[in-house]
Amino acid sequence: MRRTENSPRRQRAAIVLAGGDGARLRSLTRFIVGHEIPKQFCSIAGNRTLLEDTLNRIVIAVPIERTAIVVNRPYYYRGLLAGAAPRLAEQPSNRGAATAILFGLRHLADLGRDATVAIFPSYHFIGNDDVFMSQVTRAFETIEEFPQLCIALGVNPPPSRPPTDGSSRKRRCVGGAAGS
Repeated sequence: MRRTENSPRRQRAAIVLAGGDGARLRSLTRFIVGHEIPKQFCSIAGNRTLLEDTLNRIVIAVPIERTAIVVNRPYYYRGLLAGAAPRLAEQPSNRGAATAILFGLRHLADLGRDATVAIFPSYHFIGNDDVFMSQVTRAFETIEEFPQLCIALGVNPPPSRPPTDGSSRKRRCVGGAAGS
C-alpha cells in the first residue's frame, strides 16, 4: 500500500454532524428524558450522550484535534463541548446535512487541513465501536491507496425490541436533568 511520509492517521480528519433540531423524534426524546431536545444531546442507550459516544468512537481512527464538530446555536452545549472549542464549527442555523458537511469542510480548510475526511452523524447508535471503526479504518486505507474514490459506509439497524434489563426509560440529557 502506498503511504505518505506522514503517518496516515495524521492525514485523516472527521466532521461530526451535531446540529439537527430533533423535530422528527421530539416525542421519543420527551419520553426518554422528559422534555424535547435533539437526540444527539441525550443518553439513549447508556450513560453518555450520542454525541459523546460519537466523539469517543472517532478517536479510534482520527486524532481529535483534526475533528470539526458542526453544531447550530440553539443546541450548542458548552459544558459537553468545552474541550472541543478549537474545532467547533457553529452554524448560524440548521440548513440540513449537506450544508453542515460543507460548513465542516470549510472549517477544516480554514485550519489548514488537507486530509481524507470521514463524516459522522452524532445521532446514530452504534453497538460495537471497534467493529464499526475497523470498517472506517479500512475505508481510510482504501482512499489512501486510491484517492480518486469516495466511499460511503452504512449500518444495518438491529431489530427493534423493548429493554429487558429493567432499566428506567428516563436517561441523562445534556442541557437539563433527566425527567425535568
